[in-house]
Amino acid sequence: IRDDLVTGVQTCALPIWHGTYKVYYRSGQLRSRGTYERGKLEGEFLIYYVNGRVKAKGAYKGGKRHGTYSQYGEDGQIERADFYRHGDLEIR
Repeated sequence: IRDDLVTGVQTCALPIWHGTYKVYYRSGQLRSRGTYERGKLEGEFLIYYVNGRVKAKGAYKGGKRHGTYSQYGEDGQIERADFYRHGDLEIR
């Protein structure tokens, strides 16, 4: 069994997602977390490796990437950073 498969989701209020959600690996380690406001991603969003280190970090506004979106290697070193404004890539 691969440990990187998702086994559970802590959902927000349905039918429109609103609130914090978390997704976990089979091991119970947190895989990702974010917040929905009225069905759209809003605020900080994080994705984690199985080892617990951050894989990607960014922010959303009205369901679109907004601000710096960074990707990291499993060693924790930044590999890429892009800047978005209302979902449009501004700077790579």
